[in-house]
Amino acid sequence: MIFDSAGNLYMGDLERDAIAYRTAAGEMRTLVQDPRIRWADTFAIDPQNRLIFTVSRIHQVPVTGGIEGMDFPIYAYPLPGGE
Repeated sequence: MIFDSAGNLYMGDLERDAIAYRTAAGEMRTLVQDPRIRWADTFAIDPQNRLIFTVSRIHQVPVTGGIEGMDFPIYAYPLPGGE
């Protein structure tokens, strides 16, 4: 999770393949939802006011632990209304 300077708290919405956020006023919203967002993790905000996050896919790692052939993308998504 990460806060922006406006007091919004961003977090992974693991069950919906999404990034959700809680506004400073306490309202829950969805920033982005996409099937490629599989277990969003490791949040940062860059100088262009984008949320940077990885997808860990922790729920899809084989029991054997082998991750060869799995992709772990990094995404950037613009934050609402200027940080």
